[in-house]
Amino acid sequence: MSETIEVNNAGTVILGIGYPSIIPTKGQTAMRIADVGGVSLAGITFDAGPIRSDVLVQVGEENSKAIHAENPTFLFDLFCRVGTDKAGTATSCIIINSNNVVADHFWLWRADHGPSAVKSPGWDVNLGENGLTVNRKDVTVYGLFVEHFTEYQSLWNGERGKNYFYQSEMPYDPPTQDDWKHKDVKGYASYKVANHVQEHNAWGLGIYNTFREGPIFADRAIEVPDNPNVQLKHMTTFYLSGNQGGGILHVINNTGEAVSEKTRLQKVEFYPIRNE
Repeated sequence: MSETIEVNNAGTVILGIGYPSIIPTKGQTAMRIADVGGVSLAGITFDAGPIRSDVLVQVGEENSKAIHAENPTFLFDLFCRVGTDKAGTATSCIIINSNNVVADHFWLWRADHGPSAVKSPGWDVNLGENGLTVNRKDVTVYGLFVEHFTEYQSLWNGERGKNYFYQSEMPYDPPTQDDWKHKDVKGYASYKVANHVQEHNAWGLGIYNTFREGPIFADRAIEVPDNPNVQLKHMTTFYLSGNQGGGILHVINNTGEAVSEKTRLQKVEFYPIRNE
């Protein structure tokens, strides 16, 4: 597609038959849904094109404020790929700027292995920073799979978010620790709830690593503000493999021991843990 698919009418249904692939060829947004209610989008793969897109799928505008509690937008079975048999680049896969969105089954993937990452190192070719970014209130996601992006896999800026089941693998291919850090923090948390957020809930989060180069570390798998209304339950980190060591140093914030070649699995059942 050489132009953005604009969805401007409330109640629109966009259904892909057989998972069609939409590829933006000029660095544009592949699909933009206006801040309207009752849209259903399902069964489509969005592939990053050769020219960098800021975002592949955008729901709502940056300053969207409308409340759609009585008529939410639903997003079902959406895949995004940054790099396939050909290199691709997109800063973000999906950005949600509307309130009251419900999503069921996202798989968002940056190619750090596969045809486009083998001939040339994927770190410098398939450029993608974030899989999912949520900027508005009352967004609920069921079944979120996000893998291999170079910064936060998932970034939640909106209030009262809910996430049921999260699977994420950190990027295989940071060349060095200096290439994968911000300020004094090693790597990036996979699941990041912004520091200003007052209320957030998530259940069942599994995050793991395979670092091809080494030693590469992430300080934590999950990063959230220290707030009693930010509640996460049943979190797991797992070490698959790595070159010359490396691993994830904490499960959430500074809680949970490191996973490494010697200690492959760590769990934290509830966070925050507080004495009543």
